[in-house]
Amino acid sequence: MWELILLPIAVFALKVLELTVHTIRTILAVSGMSPQAAAVGFVEAAIGVMAMGAVVTNLSNPVVITAYAAGFAVGIVAGTRLEEWLALGLRLR
Repeated sequence: MWELILLPIAVFALKVLELTVHTIRTILAVSGMSPQAAAVGFVEAAIGVMAMGAVVTNLSNPVVITAYAAGFAVGIVAGTRLEEWLALGLRLR
């Protein structure tokens, strides 16, 4: 059950979270907030390693690979929407 249902959901959620955090880190870095961007980058890297580790250890499971790719796409949208809602890019200039 774990490999068929829960693992793909976990990979999808981790990838969405990673890309959302990536968006925030990028905004912090561009705004000159290097220490904060580094701290957020640390969290981003930890999340990314967990997601990629799950995919690499399950390369024979196409559902996990699809969940990773879908999480990437949804994460970009989620990060963009979060940034629009928080307006960090406008506040930090």
